Amino acid sequence: MSNYHHINIRSSSTRKAPVLSSNQRVDAKYGENPQNGDVVIGKILELGQHTKFEEPGGHEIILQRGNVVSVVLGRRYSTKEFCGMIPDMLTQNCKFDLLNVGGIAGSVVSRNTLAKEPTRLLYLGHAVDDNNKIINTLNFQSAKKTKHPKTIDWPLKIIMVCGSEMDSGKTLSSGQIINILSNNGFVVGGGKLTGTSRMKDILYMKASGARCILDFMDVGYPSTYLCSIDELKDIFYAFTEYFADQGCKFLVVEVADGIFQRETEMILNCSEIMENISFFTLAANNSVSAYGGIIYLKNQYGITPDFISGLITADWLSMEELHTKIPVHFLKNSSESRKDFLQIIQQKVL
Repeated sequence: MSNYHHINIRSSSTRKAPVLSSNQRVDAKYGENPQNGDVVIGKILELGQHTKFEEPGGHEIILQRGNVVSVVLGRRYSTKEFCGMIPDMLTQNCKFDLLNVGGIAGSVVSRNTLAKEPTRLLYLGHAVDDNNKIINTLNFQSAKKTKHPKTIDWPLKIIMVCGSEMDSGKTLSSGQIINILSNNGFVVGGGKLTGTSRMKDILYMKASGARCILDFMDVGYPSTYLCSIDELKDIFYAFTEYFADQGCKFLVVEVADGIFQRETEMILNCSEIMENISFFTLAANNSVSAYGGIIYLKNQYGITPDFISGLITADWLSMEELHTKIPVHFLKNSSESRKDFLQIIQQKVL
């Protein structure tokens, strides 16, 4: 039987579900078979790793015990925090876990020992519409693949940003590239191809000068962990169609986590995606991770990064260490580096 709950905070992961209301209808019977993308309503019981919540506009607010919130069931892969999965079942007033600040929720199956226990919620029910149908993000896509890939005329120049690992500076690098290109008169789009839904990264791309931004949630997916290669290709082609229709000359696309991560490996090994990449940047933490990443990408996929970026570029010594082992171009935060980057882009891509 359905009833109603007043929602105190709506998470950014539910931003594509316009039918949600502040006094939301819920039905707990759908907890018998929870699915990826289901919108559920929960009450904050215990505060843990995540004490803030990202709202649909990207603003973060502090969580309090007793808050009734809207979240989306999904998976998470984070070497710094949790591995989380969709629960097998949710029953009235059972506990489940907040997996990230963006409002993706599920069950933690493993945890980095440096991370706190997850923030826990009480399950109040699945959000349903006026016809008592489940609200699922996969039914609210603002971008989707409509054409067969072979019929697409590729007007876009696609720059891919990967990382040696999580938190290596991928989003910073994406923003730098977008800023360089947009400041030189190019129309640029910014996209997050994989990861777990949160507004922070794509909003940084927007602030850096991107005309338009997307992530996988715009194609309906709360996260891409354990997606099939066909699903990843659908997201990629939805991106290319959307950004081309928006008149973008360049698309800067960020791939989450590191080059050993499952979905990243699948993308790097997919010729249908990689044959459309015009320029490749590897973000790395230090000289060893950069060197290992360069060698691995070359040996495993035949990819030679055009630029090395990320946290390594904050330290002159680390860059010198790498340069003694292998000649590379660095994307640094300097006018000289920006000119070098633009020149190489023009030579290789335009």
